[in-house]
Amino acid sequence: MGEAQSTGQMIREVREARGIGQSDLAECLDVDVSIISDIENDTKTITIDELAVLAGAMGVSPLGILDSGSLLGRLARYKR
Repeated sequence: MGEAQSTGQMIREVREARGIGQSDLAECLDVDVSIISDIENDTKTITIDELAVLAGAMGVSPLGILDSGSLLGRLARYKR
């Protein structure tokens, strides 16, 4: 069995699979790029509400980020 990914790692995986840069995501969310980096590196925790906004900015559902095994999770990670 593989090691569980952190929320930040899952966010990065989806962001990269969707071809979105950290700066693009930061601009969309109107935050500094360092915030996105901190989230992905697990030095900043996020609330479920913030996760929903972040997921929406990437065009996926929060479940698509958190459950890589679900259909939504597999679709979110599908490389275009």
